[in-house]
Amino acid sequence: MQSVFEPRRSAAEDSCTCNRKPSTEKLGLKLMKYSSGYHQVIEVLQHGATSIVMSGVNPHTHERVAIKQLKTDEITTEALVEAMRCEIIAHVAMEGHINVGRLLGVELPVVDNNSGTLTGKPALIFELYEHGDLLVHVETHKGIPESVAVIAIRGVCEALAALHEKNLVHRDIKSENVCVGNDGYIKLIDFGSARSMGPSGEPWVMTERDFRAGSLPYLAPEFFTTESGESCDLKAVDAWAFGIFIYSVLTGVLPFREATVTCADFARYSQKGCSETANTEGESEEESDSAVSNWPGLSPRMSNIIRGLLRLDPVERLTIEQCLGLL
Repeated sequence: MQSVFEPRRSAAEDSCTCNRKPSTEKLGLKLMKYSSGYHQVIEVLQHGATSIVMSGVNPHTHERVAIKQLKTDEITTEALVEAMRCEIIAHVAMEGHINVGRLLGVELPVVDNNSGTLTGKPALIFELYEHGDLLVHVETHKGIPESVAVIAIRGVCEALAALHEKNLVHRDIKSENVCVGNDGYIKLIDFGSARSMGPSGEPWVMTERDFRAGSLPYLAPEFFTTESGESCDLKAVDAWAFGIFIYSVLTGVLPFREATVTCADFARYSQKGCSETANTEGESEEESDSAVSNWPGLSPRMSNIIRGLLRLDPVERLTIEQCLGLL
């Protein structure tokens, strides 16, 4: 029986690339627009802070889809527009990447011609992945063996490397936002917190809204010490979250509750666990073994990668591109 982690590549997918830059034409032409309530809801899959994710079906094609409906009563109009804009732009930029979930269209509220009021809530329509998110598999098996997990880890790394190459960041990397696609390929999803760092990838100046992005156990330590108005390297923040993701996939647990000194596990790690430098030169496992003493149960290779991604100083942290070269 074929593993859900084993991709089934077609000839068409072999020729697919995501090197094309996004354009305003694509934003309008590539995504189908639907009126509110166009898709029939089957069941609620997940409740988020600002959205509800449901499974649904297209009544004309009978295609099963995932519907991400935004909670207009939980978010300001400005924030709502910004969240939708950033998520759509990120998906358009990553169009065709085999390791990114596919955005099918946008469902818009209907304007009543008589009263001018809006009926319904805005929603984004995605492919529905029947195998579910990676967290289900991690919790079921209490961690995934490295020989299998490396397929998922590399798939996410490929998506992040392509994202960072375009000076975009995800900002919410975690097992819940990684799915096993219907084609067998790993899919990075939920770009609701994604941001563009500009054409030259300059450091991001943090605002109060930025501190609401991400999930607590995956947030980098500098996230807790940076003030509003100060700059932050969001690519390095993604790299830290990716390190936490790798650890959790392999072990079935999170290494820290949060990356602050109030967390005993993180305090111990910051004092002892990250004193060695990650190996980025392709040394053998024996040569790099001194860097892995505090990661029991993990191979020297993966321990070294995790340690490199979890460097406290973001300047010293492995980049996603460097990590891809080690996988």
